[in-house]
Amino acid sequence: MQRLHRDGHLPIPMKLICVAKDPEDEIRQRVEDAIREGYKREGYSGNVLERLAQSFNQDLSTQYISGDLIRQNARLPDDRTDHQPYAQIRRAVADFSDARTTFYCSVPPRLYEDIARELFLHDLTNPTSRIVFEKPFGVDEESTKSAMEFLDSMTLQDQTIFVDHYLHKPMVAQIQGLREKYPELDAIWKVPHIQHVQITVAETEGIGDRGEFYESAGALLDMMQNHLFQLLCVTAMKVAQPSKYEMTLFDVIKNLAPETFKRLTDEQVEAAVISVVQKIFEDGLDEATRAAAFEEASDRLFPDPPPQSEQQRSTDAMKTIQYPETPRLSPERWIVRGQYSEYRSELHVADDSDTETFVALQVQLDDSRWRGVPFFLRTGKCMSRRVATIGVHFTNGDRITFRIQPNPQIIVSSEARLSALKLLVADGVAITEEQDVARWVTAKERDDQSYGDSAYDAIVLGCLTRTLEHSVAIDWVTASWEFIAKIQDLWRKDPNKDPNAAPLRLYRSGSNGPDAADRLIRDAGYEWMPLEPKGPLP
Repeated sequence: MQRLHRDGHLPIPMKLICVAKDPEDEIRQRVEDAIREGYKREGYSGNVLERLAQSFNQDLSTQYISGDLIRQNARLPDDRTDHQPYAQIRRAVADFSDARTTFYCSVPPRLYEDIARELFLHDLTNPTSRIVFEKPFGVDEESTKSAMEFLDSMTLQDQTIFVDHYLHKPMVAQIQGLREKYPELDAIWKVPHIQHVQITVAETEGIGDRGEFYESAGALLDMMQNHLFQLLCVTAMKVAQPSKYEMTLFDVIKNLAPETFKRLTDEQVEAAVISVVQKIFEDGLDEATRAAAFEEASDRLFPDPPPQSEQQRSTDAMKTIQYPETPRLSPERWIVRGQYSEYRSELHVADDSDTETFVALQVQLDDSRWRGVPFFLRTGKCMSRRVATIGVHFTNGDRITFRIQPNPQIIVSSEARLSALKLLVADGVAITEEQDVARWVTAKERDDQSYGDSAYDAIVLGCLTRTLEHSVAIDWVTASWEFIAKIQDLWRKDPNKDPNAAPLRLYRSGSNGPDAADRLIRDAGYEWMPLEPKGPLP
């Protein structure tokens, strides 16, 4: 928000109300320190820094409220007696009665229902208000469904938005955009062209002072259930508008001979496509005339279907995720959980904690575009590099990598043979692996750890202006919990008594995770992509 204010993007006048359990002076000091630190890291200092910090508080009419968000001794679920801090919030927004109010809640999921109820009972919600909840979304499938039923009973479900900041990272948004812009790329974004996909989100830091939260969540709920599954869905889901060229040719064949088409093999279909193309276009036509003729015919015969929403496409992809077919007695063939060696010494962590700080997972999709393509996901704390990447490996040896952080880039094989990848490099959209090595700088010099995260800027601005582009559908959340529940059941087994249990593997801080994670992907015939580009660093 500090950057949005500096760049003049926030609607003014605007009131910012900060609510927390801490004393008001502590809230105020923490916010003001964060604002000043942000301007410092942006390169401002001295009088300019102070002037920007003062302007932030003045322009946003900032107010700080201290109080417990949960009513400890509520007599009835519909108890309408004033409860702090909601009564203070109501008085604070009184001067903005005609304004659109957004309640942004970065809170544990167990507080969702209580906060929504208090907002409703204190008449703080109206048809134009929005309640935004940041991940995590519930603690399991049952709690998620219960929360949504409650919001519906309060007539708030349509006003509630669930956000995951990973969806707003610029590089993540580009994946779908590239496939829509380059039909050549989307045409090979499926079997049999793609061999496997790797998704990695690695962090160098431990849990810090988040021990109490992490003990209840672990890497499975903190990262895998939301961030990594979101990245998987963005990679695998269909584009909003299918390629008219690809769609029309197959529809032509189906309409010409529907009964015959059902008996055709893929090879026969491909031969039939070529035959149809030859019939539609006469030899000797130049490319522009040929394209125009095809466009006219396809517009007339096969109008485009309405595009699916991003939420629906992502939900459809999430529902197809399944475990790979592996021997029952070897759970580490498809999932590995680990814990960095110093974890049990962290603040608020139990001495005998079995909470995972690392997860590696192999899944497959029950989808015609991806059937048989393994997806390998891994995330961990205290690893050797802070990096987030999606690597799509093609059957001919080519690869395209979307590096989300640090230093976002789209990188293709140095000797790419696929024409679609060559086109991306020629257009300046992507660079080669060889160029990436030359540009790579070490974390000490620059590791994309600038103040804040521009993804949060996009979320905040989208909420305020009602132009939020990416949010999470509740059906997606429910589907993700259905998958996670099976893993949680597996982890409840005692590895000393049950051969089907997945043991907790320790790994050294600063490493790439437990050795079992390397075996997981190696048994499938692959290797994890390095956490930094191969080759000498500059």
